[in-house]
Amino acid sequence: MEKFRVSIIDFISNSEAVLSALAPLKNSAVICLKVDEQIDIKLKRTQTGIEIIKKENVDPDITILLNFEAARHLLSQRTLDKTEFAIEVLKEATMGNVDLKVHRSVLKLMRLGFIKVVTSIGAPFWAQLSTHGISSLSKLNHFLSKIRTDN
Repeated sequence: MEKFRVSIIDFISNSEAVLSALAPLKNSAVICLKVDEQIDIKLKRTQTGIEIIKKENVDPDITILLNFEAARHLLSQRTLDKTEFAIEVLKEATMGNVDLKVHRSVLKLMRLGFIKVVTSIGAPFWAQLSTHGISSLSKLNHFLSKIRTDN
C-alpha cells in the first residue's frame, strides 16, 4: 500500500489537471483523500501550491473517499485536462466508487475557494452535473449543505 500511496502523492504533485483544478483554492484550504480507509493523504493549499501535510491533527474542510479501483482508474488518467479529469471523477462517483464528506459550512467553503474550483472546471462538467440534478450554484450549495457532516 505504501507504493500506491507514493503513486497518489506523485500524481497529485505532478498532474496538471489536478493542480489546475485546485488552483482557485485559498491558502489554508485542506482536503483529505482516503482510499479504502487504508490510505489517508491530506493536502493543503499554500502560497507555493499544493503541499502534502504530515500532521495528523489537521482537520480537513472536505474528505474525498475513493475505493481502490476508482483510485487506480483515476491515476491512469494522466493525459486528461482538468475538465475531463473532473468528469472521470464524477463518473466514478455515480458508480458509488467516490464519495464526498463536507466538514465546513457552504459559506466557509466559498471563502476557501472550493465553489470556485467547481465553477472553473468548465461547461462540460456542469452539463454532467446537471444530469444528476445539480444545474446551478444554488443547487450545488444545497447539495453541499445536505451532505455536510459534523465530524
